[in-house]
Amino acid sequence: MSNNPKKVVRRDARGRLLTRLILGLFIMFAVWSISGVLAAVAGVPNLAAKEAGLDCLCSPALVGLLGYYATVGEMEVNLSFLVPTLVLGIMLLLLYASKREVFQTKLKQTVGISLVISFVGIVGVVAMAYAGGELGPIIQSHEQAYLHVEFELLNGEVVTLSDFKGKPLLLELMSPWCKYCSMQVNELRKIVENYDDALNVLSICADGRATVKDVALFNEAHGVSWQTGIDTMGKLMDALGAPGYPYLVLIDKDGNVIKVFRGLTTAETIEAYVDELVSQ
Repeated sequence: MSNNPKKVVRRDARGRLLTRLILGLFIMFAVWSISGVLAAVAGVPNLAAKEAGLDCLCSPALVGLLGYYATVGEMEVNLSFLVPTLVLGIMLLLLYASKREVFQTKLKQTVGISLVISFVGIVGVVAMAYAGGELGPIIQSHEQAYLHVEFELLNGEVVTLSDFKGKPLLLELMSPWCKYCSMQVNELRKIVENYDDALNVLSICADGRATVKDVALFNEAHGVSWQTGIDTMGKLMDALGAPGYPYLVLIDKDGNVIKVFRGLTTAETIEAYVDELVSQ
């Protein structure tokens, strides 16, 4: 008994569509994975950063699910799309082994469209990074507006960064649910121990979902001994142009931003800049 010709045609059409879809996604994910490696080599933080919101075309949910980073020397290489790329690659090999003929239909068109989408996505992310100041130079405003943003310490006191003038300040913007923020605590603890009273260290929760209780529980669980506060409106994030957590800002005794550290940063990296400040 022969198959219905119409059903065969529809089945073949679905097979070709599935193959083109898998191939297209494979190409895009592969290009984005490679972009993470190249960005790390070139020192472009938007495509190689460690926290959600800075990854190449990654949403926070995708970073949490698929996020993977390889340490190569001092570089943190973003390979968030490595796993889905490998899975799609295996699927393509299996399809090719079973149905080679479906790869011969409009293959060049599929590859071309996928490459265009990939590069448009990368250009879009980089463009947004420049527009948001992530890849641009730190611009010091004459008014230093960030110094006058009000936030609460955990004891309920309302303060601004200007209240910390007179001594260098290391400010951390964080979230109690950020896995890299919990890792950053260990690095900040080293800095607090090494500089004692020569440097103010201040961690501010800028996550709009958080409460004072959430921050207090985080502090207790991770042994945070330095001053902490909360800014649920995200005003400090906006004023400092912070795109994600953790985001550390080193400020001199006069309130000038000296250095910004995006993502998880070692104590040694930070201390190289702190040493110069505290010696002045």
